[in-house]
Amino acid sequence: MIRGRKFKALWPLFGGYVFFSGDSQAGYRAMQTSHVARVLNVVDQSRLLDELSQIERALASKAKLDPFPFARSGCRCRVRCGPLAGLEGVVLRRRNVVRLVLEVEMLGQGASLEIDASLLEPAA
Repeated sequence: MIRGRKFKALWPLFGGYVFFSGDSQAGYRAMQTSHVARVLNVVDQSRLLDELSQIERALASKAKLDPFPFARSGCRCRVRCGPLAGLEGVVLRRRNVVRLVLEVEMLGQGASLEIDASLLEPAA
């Protein structure tokens, strides 16, 4: 609240990142623009696309996503039904609230969403 008024702000989930597809020459040209600080080499492009697609699906479902630092601890689970069926992430519990953390490992970041624990099953 600012001056007694509520407001809603939109923040990027992965601030400071711009995604583009190209070869090493395209990365070199991007670096020459002085608008890019670093180009990350994506070794497993299909994995990055899968992880980013999960974030995109969660956003499309209108789920309330919160930026979340990378987390490896916890149980890896999959949503078994509903509009988010098939999404996989790490489950965290805080104050009796269950959250599913969707990871983008290459970025060392992710996003979390509140979810009903009954919708989850262990990921294989």
